[in-house]
Amino acid sequence: MLYADPRMEDSYFKRTAVLICSYSKSEGALGFIVNRPIALRVNEVLPTESHIARTLNFGGPVADDQLFFLHTLTAMQPDTLRVQGPVHWGGDFDVLSGLIKQGRAPESAVSFFVGYSGWSPGQLEEELTSGAWLSDYPNADVFWPRVGRERLWKNKMNAQGGNYAVWANFPEFSSQN
Repeated sequence: MLYADPRMEDSYFKRTAVLICSYSKSEGALGFIVNRPIALRVNEVLPTESHIARTLNFGGPVADDQLFFLHTLTAMQPDTLRVQGPVHWGGDFDVLSGLIKQGRAPESAVSFFVGYSGWSPGQLEEELTSGAWLSDYPNADVFWPRVGRERLWKNKMNAQGGNYAVWANFPEFSSQN
């Protein structure tokens, strides 16, 4: 998991927690911002999926015209990539849609994302070395289920203590101070 340094000004990543789902020195890294829900539902962007009235999250600025999902559904796991613990990435969307329609995929088991966060080979290492990110390997229960994800970044900064805790509790926009 990556947590944006409080001094990061990049509007896409400011105050974010990013779950890294794929990493390779030769191919780079891919992940999803897990603490940035947006005011849209899946059925609003995919009208043919009217039964999927679930919140969308902004996963990152890459491929922001595509839908991705993370889940804990054992019925989907043979065709997915295990991320950590019970959390898996991707699979057959039609199968997922059917499971939701049948009531076999509770809302707590699936998170939908528009776009993803990506780094070219060596880019993430450079950003970590420069101090742009804090990183750790949290248990899946830190970011799953979705309850409280909006507080992930703030909780991590408070846990760091010192100036990190000060920044975590300072308004994002100083005019709100």
